[in-house]
Formats: sequence, structure tokens, C-alpha cells
Amino acid sequence: MKEAKKQFDDLVARIRDGKTVSFGEAERVYAGAFLGKFLERVVTEASKDKMQQFYRDHLVDSDQAEEYMDRHGEEMELSGSQLSDYALEQISVMSGVLGIRATTKQLSPFIEKALRNQDWELLEKTLALSEEGIMGTGVIDKVALEQLVDGRDDSYQEIKKRFGTISFDEDQVRGAYKRLLYKSDVLKKVRSETGIPIPQELVQEKYETLPAEAPKINWSGGTTFEVLAKLQSATEVAPNVNKKVKDGVVSYFSKANIQSEDLTHCQALFGLYGDEKLAPAVQQALLARGELDLFSELYANSVTKLSESKVKAGCRELSSKDDLGGVYQIAMATGIAPSKQVLKRVYSDLLERNLLRGLDQLSEKVGVNPTYDQETVNRKLDEKSRGMGRSTDMEYFRNLVSMVQRGNCRIPEEYIHRAAKQQLGYSPGLESLSGNFRNDIEAVDGLYQDLGMKPSTEVTAAKVSGLAKELSRRINKLEGGYCK
Repeated sequence: MKEAKKQFDDLVARIRDGKTVSFGEAERVYAGAFLGKFLERVVTEASKDKMQQFYRDHLVDSDQAEEYMDRHGEEMELSGSQLSDYALEQISVMSGVLGIRATTKQLSPFIEKALRNQDWELLEKTLALSEEGIMGTGVIDKVALEQLVDGRDDSYQEIKKRFGTISFDEDQVRGAYKRLLYKSDVLKKVRSETGIPIPQELVQEKYETLPAEAPKINWSGGTTFEVLAKLQSATEVAPNVNKKVKDGVVSYFSKANIQSEDLTHCQALFGLYGDEKLAPAVQQALLARGELDLFSELYANSVTKLSESKVKAGCRELSSKDDLGGVYQIAMATGIAPSKQVLKRVYSDLLERNLLRGLDQLSEKVGVNPTYDQETVNRKLDEKSRGMGRSTDMEYFRNLVSMVQRGNCRIPEEYIHRAAKQQLGYSPGLESLSGNFRNDIEAVDGLYQDLGMKPSTEVTAAKVSGLAKELSRRINKLEGGYCK
């Protein structure tokens, strides 16, 4: 109707300007407007419904219709092809009455349908009704592009075979690119067939916006960075890693559902590891979220590290949540010692959990000797001195004592004497805890030498008693041999 309105306005302008307008010209404008309005209505759903109703009311036998309903549970209907034929018949009649033909542009819904369905008979009927009698410009390339976009390669190739080289409309192709940015295979195909480049600004916009929008999107084609990597491969447009991109990446690692491979993909896309501003910002985001494995990986691979003050702040936050294992992990990854108070808690926790090797490794990594809560020290020495087993336990106990010594903590003598007595089997009813009593004595003597202490009288008595028992067993054994 826009074209008809323009023709009518031109007619009025000519009359206003005093120019001669023939009756035939005016008649043609009005006829064209009427036909245009008719064509708009004939392709509507309401018009199709009327055709279906007319078909059921006047062209279908009632008994046949009832039998069809009983069998199929629905009313008889014209097929899509029949509806098109019926509509074209109406257009033919109307054209005859008005004395004008519709243009291929006005008949484009039927032409496009014929091309999409490869219904060449419908195409011939439609063109025969048109004013031009041949395919209008813009129709073939529009439908061909649709087939490409929808992945209907067979249909596209048939159109290409029938109509030869297709000149695609650049604006239509660019519009298709916007819809295909996340379908890399189709994107490559359209780019190859049309020969129209993908606008760099269109791809750059996605580099700048998608990471920040990640929490709102549920990708089916992989993570956000995988989707962007596929986009880069399909378009061959490299990102300009500007401030918007960096802000989006930081936002992603701050809020999104992070995947283990995100760092690798982000590095490949945006050069994360070598970016002196982006890398520390992402490290801080990961640390704040408690994504400690990813933080450790990024910290190790980055040229520029998160500042010591921010690492310590992150450790304080973890400590406030009683995540002392997290503090340990960060300290081991960075080599940065937390504050004295936090570090003391971590050392005490490791001691409490009998992780002496981890305790030693942490001390070596951060370069700070361990310190502990005295309460923890007393509890562990009490626990271990009561549970002495074989000589290997004495070795552990000596290592425990050594670690406590490094922390300059007080070692109550009662725990040392008790451990020695347990090892020597002084407790009532117990024999020596090792198979060789002399080994027990050596282990006990080593413990006292480590501490610069003298054995208690009870420990000395246990040594004498044990040696006497061992001597007695040997004499009895020798006497038994002589008797034989």
C-alpha cells in the first residue's frame, strides 16, 4: 500500500501543478491500489481460514467429511499447495476484473514459497500472473540466503543450479550475520558463498559484551570463551583487547559459572597471562570468589602477579571464614606469608591435623619459622605421648617435638617422660613396644638429647628394669639349651 499511496500522491501533485492527467492513468492508480490491498489480504491467515471454511461448506460431501473426522479426529482441509492455487485463481480473476497485473514484488510471498519448497510449477503459475513475467530482483537472493542460513544446502544448491550466479544483497547478508554469530559452521558457509565480509565492529561488540553477559546466558555450544573462540575462527576477526573487553573478562571471572578450561581459552583469545593489568585483576576476582585452584594456576602463569598486600588481604578474608586450608594453598602458590596472626593459625591447624610435612613445606616456602598456640601444642603432645606404638611412633614424636621447638613453644616435661615410659614399656602389664629393647633405649635417649633433658627417675628405672628382664630371658634361654 505504500507504493499505491506514493502513486496517488504523485497523481494529486500533478493535478495541483496544472498538469494533464488522463482518466486511464487515474483508473490505473486506483485499480493498482485496490489490487494491492486485495493481495495483502489474500495471504493473511484470516483469508486462508475463509478459504478452508468455504471448501468444507461447499466443496466437501458431508458424509465424506464426517467419515474423515471419525477416522482422523480433525476436519478436512486444503493442503498448502491447494491454498496457493486457490489464492492465485482469486488473484487471476481480480486482475482480469481490474485490467491490471500484479508485480513480482506484490507476488513475492508465492514466489518465495515456491523457491523454498522447490515447487517449480507454483513458480511458473505465479510468474505467469505477474506484470513482468520474470523473476523480480531481490527475490532469488533472499530465498537463497534463507536456505543457507537454515542449513538447507540441497535446496540452496538447487536454486543455484536453476538460476546461476546469485548476487546477494549486502544488507540482508549483514543482517544474517547478526543472527549467526553463535553458529560458526553456518557463518563460515554464508561468508564463503556470498563473498561478503563479516563486519569487524559486529564481532568486536561480542568480544566486549559476551563475557559480562555470561551469567545470564546458558550456552549449548560450550563456555563463553569457547563460543568466542569459534566466532574468531569463523570470522577471522581478532579482538581488540580494549578496556571494555578487559572489564567484561573481569566481570566474567567475578560472577559467571567458571569452568576449569576458561583460563586457557581466555589466554588464547585475549592474551590473559601477559596482560599486566588484566592478569592481576582476574587473579583478584578469583581470590575473592575462593576459586583457589584457578587462582593458583593463573598466578603461576602470569607475568604480572597480584600485589603482596592484596594477597595478604585475601588470606585474611579466608582466615575470617576459618578456611585455613585455603590460606595454606594461597601461601604455597604465591610464596607470600600471611600476617603473623593468620600464619600462626595455619601452622597450628597443620600441627593439629598431624600434617608435619605440609607444615615444613609451608615454612620453607614463605621463609617464616612456624609458631603455634600453646594450647594446640599441649594437646598434641599429650595425645601423642599417650599413644606411643612402635619405634616409628617415637620417630614421629621426635619430629613433632622438633617442629614445636622451631616455634619456640614451651614443651612440658611431663609429655616427654610419658612418651619415654610408653616406649620402654614401663606401664603396668606392658612389655617393650618394639621387638628390640635396646632400640627402644636408643630412641628414648635420642629424644632426651634433642631436648637437652635428663630422663626422669621413672624412665631410668624403666631402662634398668627392661634390661634386667631382657638379661633374664637370655639366661633362661641359654640354660634351656644346656639342659637339652
